[in-house]
Amino acid sequence: MSVPLAILGDTPADHVAGLERLRGPVTVVRRCAEPADLLAVCESGLAEVALIADAVDDLPGHLLERMTASGIPVLALTADRERAAWLSTLGVRVLPPAITTADLAAAVLTAAANPPERTGRSTAGSGASEPVDTSESPGRPGLSDVRTSSDPRGPSDPHGPTDLHGPVVSSPGPEADAETGGMSDASDGGSGEGNAAGRSGHDGVRGATRAGTTGGSRDQPGDEIRDEARDEPGVVIAVWGPTGAPGRSTIAVNLAAELASDLGTAYLVDVDTYGSSTAVMLGLLDETAPVAQACRLADQGLLDVAGLHRVAADVVVGGGRLRALTGITRPDRWPEVRPSALSSVIDLCRATARATVIDCGFCLEADEELSFDTVAPRRNGATLRALEKADIVIAVGGADAIGLPRLVKGIAELAEAVPTATPVVAVNRVRRESVGRGSRQQIRAAWERYGPELPIAALLPADPAADAALLGGTVLRESAPGSALRAGIRSLVPSLLGCEAAERVRPAWFRRSRTTGRATALEPDGV
Repeated sequence: MSVPLAILGDTPADHVAGLERLRGPVTVVRRCAEPADLLAVCESGLAEVALIADAVDDLPGHLLERMTASGIPVLALTADRERAAWLSTLGVRVLPPAITTADLAAAVLTAAANPPERTGRSTAGSGASEPVDTSESPGRPGLSDVRTSSDPRGPSDPHGPTDLHGPVVSSPGPEADAETGGMSDASDGGSGEGNAAGRSGHDGVRGATRAGTTGGSRDQPGDEIRDEARDEPGVVIAVWGPTGAPGRSTIAVNLAAELASDLGTAYLVDVDTYGSSTAVMLGLLDETAPVAQACRLADQGLLDVAGLHRVAADVVVGGGRLRALTGITRPDRWPEVRPSALSSVIDLCRATARATVIDCGFCLEADEELSFDTVAPRRNGATLRALEKADIVIAVGGADAIGLPRLVKGIAELAEAVPTATPVVAVNRVRRESVGRGSRQQIRAAWERYGPELPIAALLPADPAADAALLGGTVLRESAPGSALRAGIRSLVPSLLGCEAAERVRPAWFRRSRTTGRATALEPDGV
């Protein structure tokens, strides 16, 4: 039986005519001019195998991933090692352009006999066309597993030819660092105080400069702040909360700032497609959307370390570098943050930094009304894909009669939508006015009685320092280093990441008794 084949373009060797002359094993049913035409022909069932003969550089990654996720074998002819490596990560089988017609026909027959596994509908709400990331083990790996993995890129595709496979991600060396700098000198030795002038613009994000500052100079070889060559993958932390959960972005921004200060470099990625706010919190002009730019590069197969650094906005915090991929500037731009492209962005962040913090949206709905449309993007797909890729999920809820029940129900919805998620509970804006006296004990008692079998990792107080930091466009480490809220957020660093012990910050409610001289913990603001 002949295998129907759809071809995009052709090569100087005229493989189409050669396959037609064979008159048997392979039948060319359609020659397509656009990638979308190739997708339509294959998904309609007219062709069992797709062959990309040319225009490999112009292929959108999300279309290729849709085809392979739908169980359609895709072959591509290219001699470019970088493009071959990128195509292999999408499940495309790469062949050399000089392949003979007989060998090409044999490859088509082999592909038809061994199609890619159909992933079905993704939990990321992106339709049957968006595959679930299966590079992780069935159980979400612990921190030790994440830090000891030998290959930050994940498993390689077994189908691509080994002689064409190049590294998907190369660690940033001095050349890439000098090329992709843009960070101004940290003031006062990078102590974390007065670093507002240390934020700089970036070539790829021309509008994302700190208000009232000028662009910084390029990094020089002697700069102390430099990305490390990552031989092992970093940890990805997603900050999520149900609708109305207060302080998701505040926790994400300040946690990323603490990690950047401790580890030297950290990423902050904003994938909230409803109300992005990280740019404002960092004092950046939100005229661009670095996360959308990075996803666009990833969709074209052009995202590398230099490109990621070029589009990210640099923020200097406490002698460390925070690379911020701030979110979309308008909610109607959500189709630009596709789950398939976002996966590549997160993987590259994981491979080039020890920690990546993702600010997620609240909604976990999978858009069931579009479940039969394999092409339409999903607004919540970015959040769900980020939760899938995360090693740790910080679930944030409010400390009141509305926020706690929402958090309890939200964690149940999270477990259903993303079974691999590992939530860490943080209750925010703890105050006496909303719960009563002894609010911390009351919250813990209510959680033990009605909540899931998860401990509360942090009870974060309602601290006016958060308002002052937002007004100044700074992080708590700069504006209020001794605040109770910063102490609570910073306490998550050693417990979640296993990094070096956090600097002890005495919170505002920590007082020393005048009579006994002993330190006593008091509830902040009468909590």
